[in-house]
Amino acid sequence: MYGKEEAVRLALLSAVANESIFFMGPPGTAKSMISRRIACAFKDFHDKKQKAVYFEYLMNEFSTPDEICGPVDLSALNEKPSRYVRQTEGYLPTASVAFLDEIWKSGPAILNTLLTIINEKKFHNGKKVESVPLVSLAAASNELPEKDRGLEALWDRFVLRVFVNPVANENDFFRVVDDAGSEPKLSEEQEASLLGIDEVKGWQAAINAVELSDEAKNVITAIRQELTKLNADGKHTGDETYYVSDRRWKKIVHILKTSAFLNGRNAVDLMDCSLIEYAIWNTDKQHDEVSSHYKTYDNVDYGLLAVILRQNGISATAALDDISDKIDRFRKEIDYDWFDAVTEPATDKIVVVNGEKCYECTDPEDNSIWYVGTKQNDYRAYYSGDFRNVYDRSKQLIREDCQFSRKGDEITCWKTFKVNKNPAKTHLEPKKGLSSTVMAAAQELFDKKKYNPIKTMIDSEKKKLSEFKAEQEKPFCGNSFADTYKYCPVVFGKIDTLLNQLESKGVDLDEQRHRYHSIQPNG
Repeated sequence: MYGKEEAVRLALLSAVANESIFFMGPPGTAKSMISRRIACAFKDFHDKKQKAVYFEYLMNEFSTPDEICGPVDLSALNEKPSRYVRQTEGYLPTASVAFLDEIWKSGPAILNTLLTIINEKKFHNGKKVESVPLVSLAAASNELPEKDRGLEALWDRFVLRVFVNPVANENDFFRVVDDAGSEPKLSEEQEASLLGIDEVKGWQAAINAVELSDEAKNVITAIRQELTKLNADGKHTGDETYYVSDRRWKKIVHILKTSAFLNGRNAVDLMDCSLIEYAIWNTDKQHDEVSSHYKTYDNVDYGLLAVILRQNGISATAALDDISDKIDRFRKEIDYDWFDAVTEPATDKIVVVNGEKCYECTDPEDNSIWYVGTKQNDYRAYYSGDFRNVYDRSKQLIREDCQFSRKGDEITCWKTFKVNKNPAKTHLEPKKGLSSTVMAAAQELFDKKKYNPIKTMIDSEKKKLSEFKAEQEKPFCGNSFADTYKYCPVVFGKIDTLLNQLESKGVDLDEQRHRYHSIQPNG
């Protein structure tokens, strides 16, 4: 089953949960084989004495109930009084595992029968209501159910909905095409670990007793609120309106509890909740929103569910504020001990007006702003004197070729102005007079007293967070049914953010240390 791990694990989960699963995908992608492999997981199908039934059928618009539920018993019709019953042996009403391909192509008579079989595990055979031993029902199609055909109720019965696409990985592809196609042979160890149908049915009480944790309830509430919000945004109308019935939510919770139970836990956790991704979409657009292309964090597209799991993910704390304060104090101590403050003189404020560099000036009489060219006009240069252009506050040319003179910060050019100044700047320069021996000793002492304690604190916080994450990851990333590769980084997103912030603080600290370690001795 190369490249089909997701579909296989979810099909097995749905079988243990006694729920139905729908495979969406083009022909030739091993959808029917997945269902057969699920049957192989039950020892009942390997023991001829058990007489477990596997039923598979490719449906079409001309399919009849006889082909699915068995032919009418003609001998019963001839009885007096006559009875209208079906010979169900070997057909869907007696199957433990079943696969119905191209399910949406079947007619209303079959679909109505399926509703009772899937939901109530009952089959009305004449006047008699028979229990259906169905453990796993998988259905498949290369299309979603058509609108206005009355398929909504049946579509709602399939709790998990999974895309099964052609093999994408090149190595897996050549394994598929080069495989001889023989049936799998089980080792003694594998045979000993096969499931029993009665055993799985006996698990249901324990599965129902699994606790729906507060974390899981918070996630479900957040999803319900987000779907309500999306339905109100004006883009999700008609078929695109999200709708998850109460019955469906009940089945979804049962799936989550089954996952927790099979992973050896007595409570649903956040990774179990990631399985909701397969249960709340109805259209292709909704599938994309739920699984991807919803919001972007850290240049990664996250689906609706991942966003909510990230928001409700594992939390932790780190002494970021304290570390920031210490680094800020460290920087100031470096400024004081290793550098001298040198103030540069204020400079003239130069502004470009109409493509010409000008002094920004103030008229002392009314404090209005004016602009006077910094260079004399070339075409008047042959006259004696210096001539400049003058612009008003709107940067409109007011006077052209005005005689210019300057004394200090005072300019005379048609009027007398005061040149505006850029604020004086102060920069740091390394202190002078330290020899290489003294410099090295001073740097070592400064590291020991000032740098090392902060570095130790950052490393300690990182270690503490990393150990906490590693401890928490064991149950989460060991989940047998969730897409742990996709959702583990999501669930631990808050911790990863803290670790990244601590890493950034370490870089800031080292940059400050480099400032005084890069000073060259000059004594």
